Amino acid sequence: MWASVKRWWAGTPVPIRGWHEAGPGNPFGLRVFDCRPMTMNVVATTEDRKIAEQYVRLRASDGRELIARQIRDAIRIPTSLRFPHNGAPLEGVVFKSDEMEAKWDIYFYQSIFLFARSWTGELRFRAWASVGPDEIRVTQIECDKWIPLSRPTQM
Repeated sequence: MWASVKRWWAGTPVPIRGWHEAGPGNPFGLRVFDCRPMTMNVVATTEDRKIAEQYVRLRASDGRELIARQIRDAIRIPTSLRFPHNGAPLEGVVFKSDEMEAKWDIYFYQSIFLFARSWTGELRFRAWASVGPDEIRVTQIECDKWIPLSRPTQM
């Protein structure tokens, strides 16, 4: 799936923006908003040398230090999300930011996706998942209670 998303995202030129219905040419399998006309022309920078140095240091991390890390004011939200999968085993680095415009590093350990901010290494989301031969099922998400995903209850 990641390869098809990357091809879709990197497609040039970008003829339209707006909503894309699920179907041919849309690798996500659901209705999505195409924000490429804006995001393809934005360059992320920082004036803080320490942030830039931290970003560079984090490129060497495999994310294992995040396994035991706590999320501040965490809540857990039960969910039932399903994504197509090619059956390849997942373990370790799933996605690593290769430029400052990519804000996330994603890891997968012990059936849990870990989503960390690429500039700071801060763990922001944890998602419990089962990986099957043709799909990934996410059953629970943990995040800071102040992130407005929905109206979850404290667990």
